[in-house]
Amino acid sequence: MRQGKGQKEICYGICVTSYLCKIEKGQVRADEAIIKKLFKQLGIDYCQDAQLLEEASILIKQYYEQVHYNLPRTAFEGLKQLEDRLKYSPLGLDYRLICGMQGEAVYEMVKSCEGCMTDEQLGIFYLLTPTDRSWEELLEAYEKAYKLLGTSASYYNIMIALLQLGRYAEINRRAKICRELAIEEGNTYILAATFLMQGHAYAVLDLDEFMMEYYERGLRLLQNTNWIEDKELESVYYNMGSVFVTTKDYQKALDYLDKVTVETFMLCQKKALVHIRTGHVEEAQIYLEKMKDYMNEGEDAKVYSVMYEEAVMEQKKDYLKDPAYLEILERLQKVIKEERHFGYLYFYREQIIEAYSAQKKYKKALVFQKEISSKVVVM
Repeated sequence: MRQGKGQKEICYGICVTSYLCKIEKGQVRADEAIIKKLFKQLGIDYCQDAQLLEEASILIKQYYEQVHYNLPRTAFEGLKQLEDRLKYSPLGLDYRLICGMQGEAVYEMVKSCEGCMTDEQLGIFYLLTPTDRSWEELLEAYEKAYKLLGTSASYYNIMIALLQLGRYAEINRRAKICRELAIEEGNTYILAATFLMQGHAYAVLDLDEFMMEYYERGLRLLQNTNWIEDKELESVYYNMGSVFVTTKDYQKALDYLDKVTVETFMLCQKKALVHIRTGHVEEAQIYLEKMKDYMNEGEDAKVYSVMYEEAVMEQKKDYLKDPAYLEILERLQKVIKEERHFGYLYFYREQIIEAYSAQKKYKKALVFQKEISSKVVVM
């Protein structure tokens, strides 16, 4: 299409156009010699070098092992060196799927081959579903991927989607399956990640004892390994700090939040709330100013702006009785439901119920409490 050539021109002297259509649709497996001639008509050298293809096949196998066990993806470097020849070879689709795993924008290109993929290729393709899709769509794609691949790593993606959808009790049930798969495979990384995922789910619900138990299990497995990454620890420490903010154990909250080295809006928000609620006005102001610096960043601008307003209002005397505070909380509920998972709303549950009660809006307090309770299933 890019060369402006029609089917007749491409297959002239090689095959009939109807046969070319069947090749394109994956309905026939054409002889390699025919494929080579068709590519030649497009000015492309179709690689059939047996030695190169064997070397690439070994690297592809190594790559997926490295992904599965979360090892450095050194095999990709070797494949990248063969890129020019691999793209137009019997391994062309496999190579492009791997490029997608590496974050390259190949989804739409490989989607056209969906109808003629092997089960393994199709499973990997589902894992490449663009993350701008809804979490319901991503969950469906990850379920399909697991059915085809059957690995603990593919199953773990399902748990990630469930966390974003607020299905915390299901995470707890599914974790047992994921752990059994990981143990059978000898995959210590996924085993540890599953414990951490359960910790995340308990953290969202402020169940600090269970949270600590599962975080500690996961971190013990990762101790003294190359797998433990700063970003993994950062999320654990942040979640621990957030839980202790809501349980009002502010010193513990700061102890863990201070371990997070990458500053973000959410980190500054938690620290601002700790200092506001413990009466440290000057320290609170420092973090409120930092929150403002992050407020206008990209897609998070709307929710960040309302969260900032809420934090500022908490500095005022008798803020729970202020109608303006309740108006902020109601806007916050709306924007969280539109843009965030349930855990964000759960963090504000006490503030919302207390504000409704302080302003004698008991019916609204009851409706909100029922809404929250209906989503929190005992894990």
